[in-house]
Amino acid sequence: MKFLYPSNMEAPPIFLLWAGRDALITFLSVPVSLVSAFWLHFSALLVVTVVYGFMTIRFGDITIFSYITKLMRYFISQQQIFLWRRANNEKLV
Repeated sequence: MKFLYPSNMEAPPIFLLWAGRDALITFLSVPVSLVSAFWLHFSALLVVTVVYGFMTIRFGDITIFSYITKLMRYFISQQQIFLWRRANNEKLV
């Protein structure tokens, strides 16, 4: 019998595309949100469940949510701005 172990033993357990906790939350909330969408005509819970399920998909070590936040930080707030000025009040000739 051969056992396969992950290379990183501290990594969270992965089930399909989600971490264990995220998969449990998603799979338990889908039936509740479907019941609320079809019988109670309240579809906001279904939208929240789908968005949560999408944002917590894992590819390797990163989730889609953390990738989107890194993109937003790069393009909106954390870009480096370089200001050029002359050293020691030099004059251009």
